[in-house]
Amino acid sequence: MDTNEYGQIGRHDMILKAEQCMDLMDLNLSFIDRCISSPVRDEIRRPPPCGLRKLDARAINRLAGGPFALFRVDFSDHLLSAEPPPVYRESAMRDGSALVLLAATFCRSLAGAGSETSSLVLGVGEAERQKLLACSINMLRAQECQGKLHLRANFLWAPLFWQGLVRAARDPGEFVLKSTRLQGMQLLAAAAGGLHATGR
Repeated sequence: MDTNEYGQIGRHDMILKAEQCMDLMDLNLSFIDRCISSPVRDEIRRPPPCGLRKLDARAINRLAGGPFALFRVDFSDHLLSAEPPPVYRESAMRDGSALVLLAATFCRSLAGAGSETSSLVLGVGEAERQKLLACSINMLRAQECQGKLHLRANFLWAPLFWQGLVRAARDPGEFVLKSTRLQGMQLLAAAAGGLHATGR
């Protein structure tokens, strides 16, 4: 990686506001925690393809603190009624559904920030970005209630990247981690452009 690429890392970090960076890290930490503990299958369909249980707290924080989402939101292509069905109001939320709804709402808010943010932070292309924007909060809640809203790991099309990201999180230095994060944003931008559409 040349000096110019290294200098771009800080500019990419500035895509998100400080509070958005904190929210993203919180969601990444919650996602990792769910994958390490006992993920509810209805909540997380496909966890990261690497061993997270061997990471200590410092490495987990470094892993979660990157400038991109470690998760993706899967939702039905068929948008539901804006009014949640009665079963939603009458029954308790499923275990883990709060995390799914928070993650989906966060991704929807970032989709409204523009295509560059959606591309570099979420790995979301324009078509998927428009679908997210078309989902109201009530629609997302209704989809979760009907079991049509899930999380899965990002970068599933690049399992070697996951291994490198975990190694970088364990590494005591900062250069390797920053370089790996830059690679992650490049992978997400490529995915948003449709280069990895079959494996996302």
